Amino acid sequence: MPMSDIKKHGTNADGTPNADYCRHCYSGGKFIHDLTVEEAVERYVPFLLHEMSEDAARRKLSKQLPTLKRWKTEQ
Repeated sequence: MPMSDIKKHGTNADGTPNADYCRHCYSGGKFIHDLTVEEAVERYVPFLLHEMSEDAARRKLSKQLPTLKRWKTEQ
């Protein structure tokens, strides 16, 4: 999620903004949902269907999500 606005940032345990994660994923210093990369792909595909086909969305997410800080150590 592009986070050009600080209101989109998640929050640390002390309530300060965390620029690494969006507010939909991270709040109060922890992830809102405990998801594997594969689970995240399935969860987020519907959000891209207005832009691309389901197969294209799945491919894009499968390529992009593993590069994010949250999942870099998973694998």
